[in-house]
Amino acid sequence: MTNLYVAQEIWQQWPKLQLGVVKVSGINNEQASAATANYLQNVQQSVARQVQEVTLIELPEVAVWREAYRLFGAKPKRYPCSLENLLQRIKREQYPRAINPLVDIYNIISLQYRVPVGGEDIAKIKGDLWLRFATENEAFIQLLGEAEAKAPKPGEVIYSDDVGAVCRRWNWKEADRTKLTPSTTDAILVVESLQEASLQPCLEALVNLLSEYCGGKAETTLLTAPA
Repeated sequence: MTNLYVAQEIWQQWPKLQLGVVKVSGINNEQASAATANYLQNVQQSVARQVQEVTLIELPEVAVWREAYRLFGAKPKRYPCSLENLLQRIKREQYPRAINPLVDIYNIISLQYRVPVGGEDIAKIKGDLWLRFATENEAFIQLLGEAEAKAPKPGEVIYSDDVGAVCRRWNWKEADRTKLTPSTTDAILVVESLQEASLQPCLEALVNLLSEYCGGKAETTLLTAPA
């Protein structure tokens, strides 16, 4: 099954980085869609009350990602990380819609624990996944919701497989090629943190929701900088 690796240069730049990896197999990603959609809506309403009078960019969990984006040359105001994007939309009362159980669950965890979370369909990944800096010769990719395929810019942080990037500007936007769909049965989900608090409680909550709403078997790994 697909594994996730992190380039040494990433660890050197962000030594506090933690990646919680959950690989799930044999899941049903469509039967509980109404239940996870309702769960997501309740979480969004709760978060909306929490951030109503808050300046999002001053939140530590948002500020740390804005600084990371600046370090690799992305303007966080134009390209907000996935967590900030969720919070911005909720603050504007433009709640992200329910998509499918896997996506709904990782958005729930993202909002509850204030960390970026994403996922890919393992059947659509070629080889292993890498978190690395983009080079000058990256393949053009079609991002979700984008009309035109573009190549990542040299130096930006990307997740990639043997074909090319599956997520640009770290966790800004995912590729259409490997997206999670109702027919997904095997997936890899990644929880990201640049802060010191352990991701273990977050991972446990994610696995519990996956078990409750999607079934299947889950395997978790916590990646941290080499000693």
